[in-house]
Amino acid sequence: MDYSAALNAYPDFDVSHCFLVDFQDSAAEELEKIRTGFDICRYFKGASVSERILSLMDFVHSELYFVGDHAAPGAMNTDEIMKVRKTGALFCICFATVLTEMLLALGIKAVRISCMPFLFDGDCHVGVMAFLPDVNKWGYFDPTFNTYFYGQNGVVLDVFEVRKLYESRRTVNFRHITIDKQWVLTMNGEEYASYDDWYREYMQKNLFRFFVPQKSEYGCCGRDATCYFAINPQNYRFKNEYDKIAKPDNIKYTGNFFD
Repeated sequence: MDYSAALNAYPDFDVSHCFLVDFQDSAAEELEKIRTGFDICRYFKGASVSERILSLMDFVHSELYFVGDHAAPGAMNTDEIMKVRKTGALFCICFATVLTEMLLALGIKAVRISCMPFLFDGDCHVGVMAFLPDVNKWGYFDPTFNTYFYGQNGVVLDVFEVRKLYESRRTVNFRHITIDKQWVLTMNGEEYASYDDWYREYMQKNLFRFFVPQKSEYGCCGRDATCYFAINPQNYRFKNEYDKIAKPDNIKYTGNFFD
């Protein structure tokens, strides 16, 4: 299926009115508990901020990845998710929640971002957007598959930069996915020979529009009161089942605020 057609039909994001996510302070009690309880500073290492995030993401992926029936954490926060790790397979939102909260605990601006397709198909993907102050830009990190997209000189790309590459049918580069392929990978009835082949198509499908919490904080996911920004491309005025992620009054529709 040619997913680039939908991206090219709605290529632009309005940046004239931008909302900023409110990021929880790293001194918050819950984040302090994460920082010390899981000793995450030892995994946050590297010469650049992106290298440190990637090092931490390696840890998160290795801790949470498990093959088996799905595990069900008691609540969507790091402490509850870590309690059930290695008891069953966790959804992408669990991986993204843990990485986001650990980054917040280390003083990094980070937020879970839900990547959604043009048409509702019952499937979307959740990753993490984190600010990289040393290069003054945002980057997208995917702890579920332990990968990230990169451009020239290895700079980590954000979801909007990757979307532009897909629109123009240019080469999309991401870190090789090392997960052992123990099953048939399919999407829309098509079988893929490797995780890399599948992921390239999967993310092209899921980079049409985005949802992020208005406040990135410990345990914000799953609360009835959680408010979201829906980041839709210009001239896209439609809604589907994905828009039921929260109560209608808890969603603000806006453009790209990662600028």
